[in-house]
Amino acid sequence: MVFGPSVYELPLLPFEKELIKTIGITEEEYRKFAAEVRRKGVVRPAEYEHIPDVVAGPDGGVILINLAISLVLTGVAYLLTPKPKMPEASKRSQLDLGSVNAGNRFTQSRGFDTLNELADYGAPVPIIFGLYDEASRVGGMLVTPKLVWSRMFSHGTQQSAKLMFVVGEQGVEDDERPDGIAIPKLEGIFLGNNALDVIHRDFFAFYWKRNTTVSGRSRIRANNLVYGTQGGPDAGDPSGDAASDDDMFLCPSNVADKSPDFCHAYS
Repeated sequence: MVFGPSVYELPLLPFEKELIKTIGITEEEYRKFAAEVRRKGVVRPAEYEHIPDVVAGPDGGVILINLAISLVLTGVAYLLTPKPKMPEASKRSQLDLGSVNAGNRFTQSRGFDTLNELADYGAPVPIIFGLYDEASRVGGMLVTPKLVWSRMFSHGTQQSAKLMFVVGEQGVEDDERPDGIAIPKLEGIFLGNNALDVIHRDFFAFYWKRNTTVSGRSRIRANNLVYGTQGGPDAGDPSGDAASDDDMFLCPSNVADKSPDFCHAYS
């Protein structure tokens, strides 16, 4: 029997060296013995002749290939199968009661913690009407006004903003409502999720103008203040005086420092 060089190049493990010393043979003899053991290990013993010799030949390879192709096609078919849509109610944690055409279009029921929605040019102004019983404090109307004018101010370590909103049409004047929409209660005014009645009055100024049809009197003046404070460095609105007739929503322009122009804050 001839052994190739690779047989002699196999490193001996520590227990093999101890075995060589114990039985008293040389390393070359042990290597020949180990090679003979490995060769006989691949020869099928005679006592297994009556048992079929199952070998993974070409037929077995074809079966495995067909199985792999079937699995791939099954996966592709699963990915291409249309998935059923999730019910609308289960995709949102809050119920959306909004509508495009129905009467609750302008009575928002969610999303009050987001930025103020800007008014679209040419969009209709909603007509706000309802019943509120002052004695029983029952009724009222929830309205999300549209932002039409905004301006930011920097006061060193803090900032402030002026925001002008359109709430709705003032309606037809009569004896009961001669001045349009009634002034809302302070506890019912929110900026996002923040109520104004829990904020110190020196931190805000709330103006409300019920009638904009009088010629030359459509803009908001200092005497339209209903909540908060104005005038002085520590007031909610440092500009203006309730006793004056100043325009409260002015901004710099290329003509003057205070002009009744459109103003919009981007951030």
